[in-house]
Amino acid sequence: MPTPLIDFQNVSFTYAGEGEEQPAVRELSFALGRGEFVAMLGHNGSGKSTAAKLCNGLLLPGEGKVLVDGLDTADEENLFEIRRRVGMVFQNPDNQIIAAIVEDDVAFGPENLCLPPEEIRQRVDKALQAVGMFEHRLAEPHKLSGGQKQRVAIAGVLAMQNECIVLDEATAMLDPRGRREVMEAALRLHREKGITVLLITHFMEEAALADRVLVLDEGRLLLSGAPREVFAQEAVLHQAGVALPAPARLAAALRPHFPGLPQGILTEEACAAAIAQQIFTPGEFRCPSEDVIKDAIENSEAVPPQAIEKAIEKAIETAVIRLEGLHFRYPNSGKGAPHALEGVDLSVAPGELLAIIGHTGSGKSTLVQHLNALLKPTQGSVFVEGKNIWANKKSIREARFRVGLCFQYPEYQLFEETTEKDVAYGPKNMGLGAAEIRERVLRAAALVGLEESLLAKSPLDLSGGEKRRAAVAGVIAMEPHVLVLDEPTAGLDPRGRAQMIRMIRRYRQETGRTVLLISHSMEDVAELADRVLVMHQGKAALHGAPAQVFARAEELTAMDLDVPTVTRIFLMLRALGVGVRADVLTMEQAVDALLRLRGAEGGRQDA
Repeated sequence: MPTPLIDFQNVSFTYAGEGEEQPAVRELSFALGRGEFVAMLGHNGSGKSTAAKLCNGLLLPGEGKVLVDGLDTADEENLFEIRRRVGMVFQNPDNQIIAAIVEDDVAFGPENLCLPPEEIRQRVDKALQAVGMFEHRLAEPHKLSGGQKQRVAIAGVLAMQNECIVLDEATAMLDPRGRREVMEAALRLHREKGITVLLITHFMEEAALADRVLVLDEGRLLLSGAPREVFAQEAVLHQAGVALPAPARLAAALRPHFPGLPQGILTEEACAAAIAQQIFTPGEFRCPSEDVIKDAIENSEAVPPQAIEKAIEKAIETAVIRLEGLHFRYPNSGKGAPHALEGVDLSVAPGELLAIIGHTGSGKSTLVQHLNALLKPTQGSVFVEGKNIWANKKSIREARFRVGLCFQYPEYQLFEETTEKDVAYGPKNMGLGAAEIRERVLRAAALVGLEESLLAKSPLDLSGGEKRRAAVAGVIAMEPHVLVLDEPTAGLDPRGRAQMIRMIRRYRQETGRTVLLISHSMEDVAELADRVLVMHQGKAALHGAPAQVFARAEELTAMDLDVPTVTRIFLMLRALGVGVRADVLTMEQAVDALLRLRGAEGGRQDA
C-alpha cells in the first residue's frame, strides 16, 4: 500500500491555558492519499482548524503522530520539507498577503527558499496561470476582490510547489462569485495537476464536490466516506451540528410526500431532475442537457423594470434612515479612482429589515459606515430620524448611539477582560448607572441566546458562534434604534447560523427596531428581509422585495451575485417543463408550491 501523503495516527492536542482544558482534537486518526480531494466538516470548535495546523507542523501533537510523506512533524529537522510539501490558505486573504504587488507576494515563498531569480520567475508565472490570475500579476492586492485575493494566496502556496493545499474556511467571507472562483481553482489544480486538497468548509455544497468527506465532532473523527455515504446519515450529522447540502435538504423535506425521490441527491441539477420525474407520469419525462437548462435559467422571465420601480418606496417622512445623493471617495485612493459610493438615495422605514447585498467591493460596508458617522460623505447627506448627522458634534454623538454597527469579524470588537465587561462597555460610555448597565447586559445576553454563565469568561475563550453573539449583544445593550449587522452568519457552522437567524427574528419581534443586514448568503436574505438593496460598483443597482430582486437572476449573476439555491432549483424545474412559480425563495415555500402543484395535478402521486 502506498504511503499516505498525510497520516494522523491517534493524535491528540490541547491548547495551553489556565486550568484544566479539553483537548481540541483527541485520538484522531485518518489519512490523505496522494491526489485526493477531501472535505472536512464539523461545528465551530469541533477541531477542524486545529487538525489543519497539525497537517504541516504549525502545531505539534501532544500525543500520537502526524506524518507527512513519512516525515514526522515532531522532528524539527523535518519541518522545512514538510511545509514545502503542505501549504496553508486561511480564511481571510488580507491576513496572508504582505506585498504591494501581486507577483511580489507570490514570489515571497520561493525567494525565502533562496532559488535562482529565473526559477522564481517561472514558478510565479506558472502559479498565477494555474489560478487564473496571471493578467493581474502587476495589480495592487488591496484593489482586488475577495475571490481574487484568495486565488493570489493559493498561488503563493503553489509557487512553493506544494503537493498538498489545506484550505481552512478559505471561502467563508467571499461573495458568491469569489466562492466559485476559489472552488474552481482548487478543483482544477486537483484534476489537472494531481494536487492533494484538504478543504475545511461550512458550505455543504462545496463538500459534495469532494472525493471523500470527514466529519469531526468534539475533536474526534465521527464519519468518513464518499459524500453520498456521509450525507445519507442525516440524524448523525444533525447531532454533530452539520447540515445537508440544500438540494439534499429539499429532497428530504419532500420525500414523505414524494416517496419515489431517490436517496443521495446532492446537486441542484440532480434535485430538479428527480422532482420532475415525480411530477410527470412514467415515460413522459425527458431530461434536457445541462446547456439547455442553463440557457433557460439565464433567459428566465424577469419582473419588468417598472415593477421594480413600484417596489421602491417614495421618501418617507417618518424614515428612520434617509440618504440623499450620497457620494464617497476614500482618501489617498489615487487620482482618477472611482468613488466608493456614487449618488446613493435610500429611505429605510421604522421596524423594517433591509438586506444589502453586492459583490466584494461594491460599497456595502462603506455605505453602512456612513449611518453612524464613521465615514463622512464626500457629497450628499445622511439623516437619522430626520436629523442631518453632520449638522454638529451633538448630532454625530446622537447618531452613534442611535445606530449600532456590528462588524464582520467579531474578534475585532471583543477586547475586555470578561464578556460581561465587553457587553457593558457601550452602556457604560453612555453614562448609565451600574444597575441599569447590569440590566441591559442581561437583557442583551438573553436576546442573543448567550448563557449567563459565559459572561464571566474571557470573550477570547468563547467559540466562534458565541463570540459573534457577544459582539452583537454589546451593540444591542446600547439599545440603538437601528441595528446594522455586517455578515452576521459568515464563518458560522449550520447550527450557529440557525441560532443567529433565530436571534435576529427574536430581536425584531421583541423590540420592533429597524435592522440593516449585509450578507453574501442569499438564503439568509430570502429568509429575513422585507426589502433588498443590491449594490454594484458603488451604486444602488436594484431595489425591491426579495421575490422581485431574485427574479432578476441573469442581472444578479452579471453582478457576481446569485439567487437562493431553492430558487435555482425551481428555475431548473421550469426549464424542465414543470409549471412551478419562479419566485420561490425558501424551503418552506418550495415544499408548499410542489404540494399544491401535486394537488392541481389530480393527486397523481397518491395513485
